[in-house]
Amino acid sequence: MKKHITKKIEKEESIDYPLAGESRAKIITQLNWLLPYIDSKSEKEAVYLDCNKQIDAIITEIVTIARARKTREEKNAEETSKEV
Repeated sequence: MKKHITKKIEKEESIDYPLAGESRAKIITQLNWLLPYIDSKSEKEAVYLDCNKQIDAIITEIVTIARARKTREEKNAEETSKEV
């Protein structure tokens, strides 16, 4: 069974926003060795469960920011096309 954080990252991977993709790549590259350790320890120790929750929140925030940026870019493009 895949651990929570790994599943969370893979779920958000399908979002086709450059910021989310870049952030996901950085998370995987920088924390690849650490995430499985935190996931396995979080089942036994509360301190690691808190880390797990924080990483989950960070991933959610990254995706939220990426979505907001994409929406803003789309609105700006629409406004620009209306002005022309």
